[in-house]
Amino acid sequence: MFSPTEKKLVWYTALFITLAFNGSKLMALRPGAFIAQYWHFNGYELFCQAVLNLAVCIAAAYINMRYVQYGKKPFTGIVWVVAANTGLLVAGFFAGMLVQVKFFGDDTPLTVFLGAYILRLVASQALMGILIKILLLIKENNRKDKENEQLRNAYLNAQLQLLKEELNPHFFFNALSSLSSIVREDPQKAQQYISHLSKMFRYSLNRQEKSLVTLKDELTMLDSYLALQKMRLEDGLAVNINIPQQYYNSKLPYMSLQPLLENAVKHNMASAGAPLKASIFLEGDILVVENNIQPLRLPAEGNGTGLANLNERCRILMHQEIAIEKTPDKFVVKLPLQV
Repeated sequence: MFSPTEKKLVWYTALFITLAFNGSKLMALRPGAFIAQYWHFNGYELFCQAVLNLAVCIAAAYINMRYVQYGKKPFTGIVWVVAANTGLLVAGFFAGMLVQVKFFGDDTPLTVFLGAYILRLVASQALMGILIKILLLIKENNRKDKENEQLRNAYLNAQLQLLKEELNPHFFFNALSSLSSIVREDPQKAQQYISHLSKMFRYSLNRQEKSLVTLKDELTMLDSYLALQKMRLEDGLAVNINIPQQYYNSKLPYMSLQPLLENAVKHNMASAGAPLKASIFLEGDILVVENNIQPLRLPAEGNGTGLANLNERCRILMHQEIAIEKTPDKFVVKLPLQV
């Protein structure tokens, strides 16, 4: 029900309450003290009262802990706790009175004992009840936080899986469409195309369960993608990659670079006379992918889901979003890296 740490806290609190309510009697050792007028110091009596007080504190804590079992029936739980605490108060009162009359009746006036003892019992039970209530509230709050975190993680994982499932069919549909035209034009080149395409399929299958991959893995996969595009566009595409090797182990979302270059190829003209130029480089810990803008005469169809997909994956996995900058001459996308 409660952790070992919480149980220790209960015991320490019970000891503190016991010392606080009974320690003041040590002042009776001082001649002329106010309490000495009503109670003559007796170590055995003080010890017995302290032990009874501690026992009541622990019993009160146990009673209020049991309230957890009745959480689904609040009324029943409240009735049970009130009845049990009342019974504990009566039992503690009679036990204390019995010990006092039997062993120390001649030392302390019974009326003085009764008034002080009942006050200590009520205050002890009230303080222990407050402590247990605080512990229960903290425990319930932690439980809800844990449930919320689990729900949040489940939601993010489901959302991420949907984004990944959306990504792969989009790319491979375009790749197979290009393959059909290459097969007709150059069967020999089509074999090389299929070889590079199989490498990309393998990368996709091997990384399917991974959300973040190294920059080196992404660049290796990108080499195969660029080889595919070079077969189709030849001198119409020029890509410059300038990444220091010390950044190769940096992490980024799976399949981040290929959709950006695919987006550039899809929306721009690319010919030997006016090649599409793309660059991949670093600005500090930010990966930059930029390309020149050469609009098609007939704009390609698209709803921007590729960039939105990438941005959402970065937000979920890295708690950062991509930055997009567009000028009349350049289109720039900046990706966060986990260095």
